[in-house]
Amino acid sequence: MSLVKAVQLYASLQLVYVTEADLPSARNNAGDFIHSVMNYSLETAAKPTIVVIFDRNFDREDKTQQLINQFQNFYSDKKWPHVYWTTVPLFNEANNLDTFTMSYRAERLKPTIAINEINLKITANPQIDPDKIARNAYDESFGSIPPSGESILKYVLDINRYYLELALDKVSVSKENIVSTQIQLLQKVISDCVNAAVNTVKDHECRNVHTVYRNIVTQLCATVPGFELSPMIGISAEIKNPAQFKQSFQQMIQSKERMQKEITLRESEFNHEAIKSCRSLITQRLGCQACCPGCGAKCSNTESGHQHHKSSYHIAMAFKGWRWMHNNTPTLELCYQEWLTGSLIVGGVTFTPRRKYYVDRVPEWLNDIDEKSKTADLRNENIPPIEQRRAWMAVRHEVIQRYGMIDLPSYNASHYPQVISSLPAGFTPTWKYT
Repeated sequence: MSLVKAVQLYASLQLVYVTEADLPSARNNAGDFIHSVMNYSLETAAKPTIVVIFDRNFDREDKTQQLINQFQNFYSDKKWPHVYWTTVPLFNEANNLDTFTMSYRAERLKPTIAINEINLKITANPQIDPDKIARNAYDESFGSIPPSGESILKYVLDINRYYLELALDKVSVSKENIVSTQIQLLQKVISDCVNAAVNTVKDHECRNVHTVYRNIVTQLCATVPGFELSPMIGISAEIKNPAQFKQSFQQMIQSKERMQKEITLRESEFNHEAIKSCRSLITQRLGCQACCPGCGAKCSNTESGHQHHKSSYHIAMAFKGWRWMHNNTPTLELCYQEWLTGSLIVGGVTFTPRRKYYVDRVPEWLNDIDEKSKTADLRNENIPPIEQRRAWMAVRHEVIQRYGMIDLPSYNASHYPQVISSLPAGFTPTWKYT
């Protein structure tokens, strides 16, 4: 362990290899290897890390995922921001595998090179930070000038999806570069392999099939490290017409182009796996998905297993469908305004003051709203900030129809800009990622 810790100081990436036996049976176990490796210092805990679990049930994908989940759940309370978990089969069980199982494993392991590279790019991307994404989401919607009605609607209708969309945009270039690089590498491998086979046959006397085949394999091993002789090809037969045999091998050149094109055609599969991986990791990075019941603001608390939610970007309650009961018009106030004087009616039950609703129904948000009712800039006002007022004018027709409200007959021109065009009722935003 001393050697591991000494090397950690100079590493930019950690690969930690463990087995199922390394998963502790209880917290604070003195023999917890992963905990010892990760918690050596704050620096090492923050390094991009891939934990590779040797899995005896690798051929059963459901069992593999269960094993990953067990490790993730056990360490869910740790503040390790850049950890990625994956599995590989046990080496000592590979000797007796049939050809089908070996091919199946190979197909499962092939994408991991590209996917792991994408994960590392994401973990190392300073833009995929919860605070930065929260700031960007607010700025690109409510802060947009002129107001971007579609972005505002995305924010208020599905804030977690909007955060994910912005984050995926941040890594899109990295993802595309990685996928493109992997495709080019595969095409190069195909080209090199075909050239190696064709050139070997061209220079060979070609008297025996098995002899030629072994020579080809020797060249392929130099081209593709780890290439092994297939047990299915062991036939030793005399080649009666070496010239014709060599000529037939030249036709592989045409096959090379076809195989390279096939790799390009499978780019969508690479992209699908890349986006799926990005979604999963970014969702983890963005943390808690709880939303304020008063306005829909996303929780920004990044601590694992936290009991209290909080947000830096509470918005006017009308965006979430709150309205005044006496006339059904939108409630254009923030959650923490009129905190100790106003009332909320939920399911026919009246809560006075508004704070009582949070005490009784959503205590996990109470501390945050309490604090803002005492310290926020607009705590003593009854209107939202100017950027939210502009945003309301840009989307009010759609929001009012969606929640069955009645629009105000007029708006105070000194508070609500009259020149902003509102999206039509029934407008549906177009999401970039389905």
